Amino acid sequence: MKERPVMQKQAKYPGDFDSLEIRKLLDGLVSAHISAAIAGEKMKTADRNRDLATIKESIVSAAHLVRSIIEEREGVWLNGINSAEDFCKEAQHG
Repeated sequence: MKERPVMQKQAKYPGDFDSLEIRKLLDGLVSAHISAAIAGEKMKTADRNRDLATIKESIVSAAHLVRSIIEEREGVWLNGINSAEDFCKEAQHG
């Protein structure tokens, strides 16, 4: 297997995320996907609450990253909730 080159400098992403934070977010999203709490499996209340808190944190971070990417790439600030449906309506009406 080919080794990856060692990064001398951490890459910065929109929303002030760095490479490590992006990878942690990916790990959190993958874990959320396979969570017993999401699957509806029986689990202790404390374990379920901990799982759900981790999932919420991952979703909030992912939303922040996506919003930051849109704002950086499109040069607009998204105020409030700008759903994809609202965006399509605005784009069609120009």
